[in-house]
Amino acid sequence: MKHKHIILILTLLGLVSFTMYGCSSKDKENGSPDTTEQTDNSEEVPKEEETVPTDEENQEYLNEIQQTPLNEIQGEGTTDLEVPDLAGTETAPLNKDCVITGADGAEIGTIKISAVSVTDERDENNQSNPEKVVVIDYTYTNSTSEVLLLDDMSFKLIINDTVCTPYYAGFLQGAEAIEEGGSCSAQLAYEVAADAEEGTLVFTSSVTDEELSFELDF
Repeated sequence: MKHKHIILILTLLGLVSFTMYGCSSKDKENGSPDTTEQTDNSEEVPKEEETVPTDEENQEYLNEIQQTPLNEIQGEGTTDLEVPDLAGTETAPLNKDCVITGADGAEIGTIKISAVSVTDERDENNQSNPEKVVVIDYTYTNSTSEVLLLDDMSFKLIINDTVCTPYYAGFLQGAEAIEEGGSCSAQLAYEVAADAEEGTLVFTSSVTDEELSFELDF
């Protein structure tokens, strides 16, 4: 009798185990989540939406740029107002190639002041409204293996012991960096008083601080 009870109990245990195993297998087949695995409950941080400027905002930005005077945009790249000491400075002729030398005395290149004129043209983006604008045409060449640039930072126009303010305008021909054997023609412009008729253009070499002066009539 006791033997039959044992067999019955083992049979019932087997049925219970089979039922539990079958349910577990079905859950896995149906893609039910495994409760033994840890779930990531962290929330995703929402991405900030990129804002695209409207046409009105773009136009306001363009108007702001156009209304800014050029002399306020120049920043650090402007000629200083210190009057150079011209004692012992060589006076160079106009319309002639003048040699520029380096620290070792070797030729760096040449520079020539080819024309001086007064213009009535004004740049609409430059709000300085000068009485008179003098335009200076010049040409320079490069005799070295290094790139050479002689822009407005290399020059000062002196009138009555005062450094004239450069006039920046889009109609001027800008200087360019040139390689060995190259040549560049460019223009400078300065604001001067209406009654100004002459001045001294001072060129200073950025390599050796060598100076040349040119006497101008306008």
